[in-house]
Amino acid sequence: MASGVHLYQGEYAPSLLAELRAEGKAIAQAKGLPEWSAEHFAQGYVQGCTKGLTTVLLLCLENRGLASPEQASEHVRTCADISTLATWIGRAAVSDTLDEVFA
Repeated sequence: MASGVHLYQGEYAPSLLAELRAEGKAIAQAKGLPEWSAEHFAQGYVQGCTKGLTTVLLLCLENRGLASPEQASEHVRTCADISTLATWIGRAAVSDTLDEVFA
């Protein structure tokens, strides 16, 4: 990338959130749900994706030997921000310490 911005930084995470909301809403609308219900469905879809990112991050930390699930679990599981989780996943892929991941 010419700008030097990694996928997990900059505009990527907020655009991912918007994309997930739109995807969830489209699924709900395809199922014929009313507008108010589609909004709730989309919110649940984003929450499910957030849980998936949490799982990926914990697995990455464990497999790279940076932390056991118990060491990072509470810190990671209490985060509901897709942007932050995406940043941490990117850092976990290249960092040597847990402090670098959560810096």
